[in-house]
Amino acid sequence: GFGCVYTDITDDVNTLEKAIVEFEHATTHDQLTGIYNRIYLDETFNRIISRPGKGMAFVMVDVDNFSYYNNEYGHGVGDRILQAIAHRIQSTVRSSDVVARWAGDEFSILLIDIPKAQAVRVLYEVRDAVSGNALYSDLFGSVTIGFNWTDKQNVDPEEFANGADLALIQQKR
Repeated sequence: GFGCVYTDITDDVNTLEKAIVEFEHATTHDQLTGIYNRIYLDETFNRIISRPGKGMAFVMVDVDNFSYYNNEYGHGVGDRILQAIAHRIQSTVRSSDVVARWAGDEFSILLIDIPKAQAVRVLYEVRDAVSGNALYSDLFGSVTIGFNWTDKQNVDPEEFANGADLALIQQKR
């Protein structure tokens, strides 16, 4: 009777709520690494850009010679390496910072409310967490990092990110 209909509706609501949570997670997280995606990073950046604070840094992290791993060991191993790097970066920064997969073998970090000297220390910690440590099995790797820091409010997000990208390109040379 009526109790069964009520149970069925409750089950449907629970299933729908679970689907909504899964959908929201899928729209903000990178499927491979489980960290945030670029969309979430952009939304967060736009939300905090006018907030006063000690400063912020936008960091670009590029996996050195990543195509070698894919070509030599296959894309499955390349995926494991990206997952390991994402985990190490996430473990290195504060919970208030945003780590995202930017594209392919590039990651980005938005360090929020941070003085410049502390941001630079984080860069070294990220580099050390990845470089010189086995990423998968006995495979080692390294990363190149570029960053841009400001203590100004209302900077243009695209210009700010481009500054970090240009710094990364300079470091790659």
